Amino acid sequence: ENANKFTHKEVEGELNDLKKMWVLMLATVLLLSACSSGGDGGSAAGGGDEKANEITIWAWDKAFNVAAMETAKEAYAKENPDLKVNIIEYAQADIIQKLNTGLNSGTSSGLPNIVLIEDYRAQSFLNAYPDAFKDLSSNITASDFADYKLGPTAFDGKQYGVPFDSGVAGLYYRTDLLEQAGYQ
Repeated sequence: ENANKFTHKEVEGELNDLKKMWVLMLATVLLLSACSSGGDGGSAAGGGDEKANEITIWAWDKAFNVAAMETAKEAYAKENPDLKVNIIEYAQADIIQKLNTGLNSGTSSGLPNIVLIEDYRAQSFLNAYPDAFKDLSSNITASDFADYKLGPTAFDGKQYGVPFDSGVAGLYYRTDLLEQAGYQ
């Protein structure tokens, strides 16, 4: 019974390690996207209104995505104090609409350097606007991520997104009702 119990200190240590991993991963998202913004001015990855040493991030879900980007911003600022990071919160539907409108216009003016969208939506953007996003294949190590998380942000053998979360699902059922129905 005691073999499955952890001390407060062990749990705290694990949580601190987990926090460090998340900060590193989120800082990497910022680093890769900032480095990938290039200077062509015409790509959506670059953001059309970008200023030197400034990046813009669109995110949804203040409690998770925006909070994660704020944590990454703080960590990244320690090593890059001259970089200004603008995190703009929109509703998810607004992000999708603004991306479609901006990308359909053929200009990157007003688009962010980094955008957080659900991975299942990425394929529609990559298919519709194949030249609008920066290939990050040489910037990440694919084996660091689960295949099912990389797949939705890959297109034509190239990686265009950096996954940083994974949802959890559970199935609960009442055994008494199943038994009453004749199942064992």
